Amino acid sequence: MKKYTRSILALALAVSVAGCQSRPKPRYSVTTEPTVTSESIQGSWRATQGPLLATFTGSKFKSINTDNNQVVAAGAFTYRSAQDIRLEWVGALSGRSSARCHLIDPDLMGCKPSNGSGFQMRRV
Repeated sequence: MKKYTRSILALALAVSVAGCQSRPKPRYSVTTEPTVTSESIQGSWRATQGPLLATFTGSKFKSINTDNNQVVAAGAFTYRSAQDIRLEWVGALSGRSSARCHLIDPDLMGCKPSNGSGFQMRRV
């Protein structure tokens, strides 16, 4: 019985010591995408093509031509996710328009208007 008790004590000691050992750290890291909200697009964005600057505040935005500081469009945006941002505006020359946009990265937004060619804006 003494031999049996000693074996159980040795096993219990081995298990408790093994529980104190730290596990090796993985050689890779797991990253998660940053949380993006409507606040992520607030501020100023410059068109990558042409002299336009859009300013997003609250749920509204306006675009100006930086050559002459004239407002060329004003409207609203709806943020559903980083992959689903909808713009609706009235343009000085084009009338009512809309576009579906998405964040390519936190500082670059790509948009496809309902009419016309696509455009991109970079955060200022």
